[in-house]
Amino acid sequence: MKNSVNGICARTLGSLVLTFLIAGSVSAVRADVIQWTINGVLININGFGSVTVSGYFDEGAPVSDITVVENGLYTYTFTGAVNGADYSNQPSQQPPTLCILAGCNPFGAPVPGTPMPVSLTIGTCNLLAPPGPYPIACGTGFEDNLQPFGFPTGTITGTLVPTPSSVPEPATWTLAALGLAAIALHRRRWQRN
Repeated sequence: MKNSVNGICARTLGSLVLTFLIAGSVSAVRADVIQWTINGVLININGFGSVTVSGYFDEGAPVSDITVVENGLYTYTFTGAVNGADYSNQPSQQPPTLCILAGCNPFGAPVPGTPMPVSLTIGTCNLLAPPGPYPIACGTGFEDNLQPFGFPTGTITGTLVPTPSSVPEPATWTLAALGLAAIALHRRRWQRN
């Protein structure tokens, strides 16, 4: 009878420790990712309108969703890693330049091919700063068919976003160690008797 009671106690204690380990590792959270929200306007350097820039990106992670609307006519969406491949390989939505403007054909036929690709660059000047609202970073710019847009106005705001951690918190390790010590002590006593 005594052995069965001890066995039940040991199994119960072991189950409790395992439950706390699993619960502790799942609930451990670290707030170590900064998600930046951008909302502003970039002016065409040659005086041909402006673009609005809005969306978000996670610092240090390949996560972004930024929309650029050019002169209210063309909309581009940039995803993936900030300033990565998707930020420089999208085709322009502008119509081809007329040959008469490009100096190749007096009859005004479109130039064969498509315009140059668009590119978006997010400046990283203030990304080393702690989370909070700032003016849009220097170096932020957009280019469509060799037309540069810069002189950013607006804000970029960084917010800490919790991300799951695969490493249990110190309190979880302490609880596990205490549970294992209690099991070892219980088994030692049981073996003496």
